[in-house]
Amino acid sequence: MNKHVLLNAIAPAVVGGITALIFAVFGADLMSNLGNHLKSTLLFVWLFAVMMWCAYAVMQQGEAVAEELGEPLWHAHPDVLRDHHRGGHAGLDLVAG
Repeated sequence: MNKHVLLNAIAPAVVGGITALIFAVFGADLMSNLGNHLKSTLLFVWLFAVMMWCAYAVMQQGEAVAEELGEPLWHAHPDVLRDHHRGGHAGLDLVAG
């Protein structure tokens, strides 16, 4: 695995962990006085950006794992496609038996 790929895989987890740690330690102070609109906006943008970056990284890792296992993540099973076009829910059929 080259350095660039490793950095892209680990960086979101590190930044997300540091963000969680900061909010665990300083959360009460950070979330006090949310009447300050600049502070509220910056906190929202920071948290939203970290959440989206982490979610995107999870999707990338899921896609990589699916490709390694031989099935691309966005390749839907034919039963799911058939039931979706009929308006059904294949996942519910599997649970219900």
